[in-house]
Amino acid sequence: MLMFIIAVICIILSLAALTLRKTFYYLPEKELKRQAKHGDGLAKVLYRAVAYGAALQLLLWLLIGVFAAVGFVLFA
Repeated sequence: MLMFIIAVICIILSLAALTLRKTFYYLPEKELKRQAKHGDGLAKVLYRAVAYGAALQLLLWLLIGVFAAVGFVLFA
């Protein structure tokens, strides 16, 4: 039962990381920067994260892969 709960938590974390990746890269970086300069509060917060560029993308893909793999292995 505990393995099932851990597997579900891993799958949920994988989906959360996937949602973050989709959210951060919905708008191009230049557009987020432009909106942040014009005072959009949400764009400022998103731009701070998106400014990390490839490092953030790599981290999110790594989290998605690891959590999904662990979750599916535990389900099996």
